[in-house]
Amino acid sequence: MPDKRALIEKSLLDTKALPAGPMVINKIEELCRDHGASARDLGKVLQLDPALTTRVLKQVNSSFYGLSATIKTVTHAVVILGFQEIKNLAFSVPVANLYQEHFNQPGINVELLWDRTLRTACLARALSYHIKYEVPEQIFVSGILCKCGMVVLNSILKEEYAKVVDSCPDEEFLPEVEEAELGISHVEIGRRLAEKWHFPPTLISAIGNQYDPVKDGQILTEPALVYAARVSMNTLYNRQPSGNTELMTLLPEEIVVGFKLSPEILFQSFEKAITDFDQARRMLAAE
Repeated sequence: MPDKRALIEKSLLDTKALPAGPMVINKIEELCRDHGASARDLGKVLQLDPALTTRVLKQVNSSFYGLSATIKTVTHAVVILGFQEIKNLAFSVPVANLYQEHFNQPGINVELLWDRTLRTACLARALSYHIKYEVPEQIFVSGILCKCGMVVLNSILKEEYAKVVDSCPDEEFLPEVEEAELGISHVEIGRRLAEKWHFPPTLISAIGNQYDPVKDGQILTEPALVYAARVSMNTLYNRQPSGNTELMTLLPEEIVVGFKLSPEILFQSFEKAITDFDQARRMLAAE
């Protein structure tokens, strides 16, 4: 579909379709790498982005931290949350904004997509605890990033894109259906968006390899966690069985063996994800 792709490519040149990322992200990454940077330094940068500042204060004052007094300054919030958590929020907030700005748009139900994506991200993070991944919140960010290309395609094509999605018999085949009908997939667009926002290679890889996380028998950890979470969430959310052995057959053997997964571990992680979902949705909600 070269003509359709040409139309989409032309639309992607518009910053409304493929918006620029927050300017503060690069500075936040730079400060997080600088061992001499202080909480005050990072707080000053955060204050340049009101939306991010709001989410940071909302996070630090959430019940999760159980603080007796309200934290009112960004610098104090940085001290409590730490640099890594601030960086993860910096990556998460523009993604959340992208979804939320398109909640009422014609086409696919973007709000429903956001909820499904959030649940998958929560499950990917829960699975990362199981394999003792060093930075679980990075896996959460990978999870919410993976469907942002669908939001962009829907903003361009609206009802036409909804028909493409509806025609797909199984979510696992959606990129192939998109390529056949549109000449481009949400995976490619999501990868481009992450590159435009100067996100790190691990997050870009999570998007680009989300449907193919095993290469030559080797597991790509970040996309594999998101893949396992997506398949598991799609299977468990409606049925919620306590020991779904059928689910194990839907995951590549390399992932099952490499991550030491079992029906019990998957369901325990699923239950944690469902519990974590409400807090994640509140934390990333627009004001």
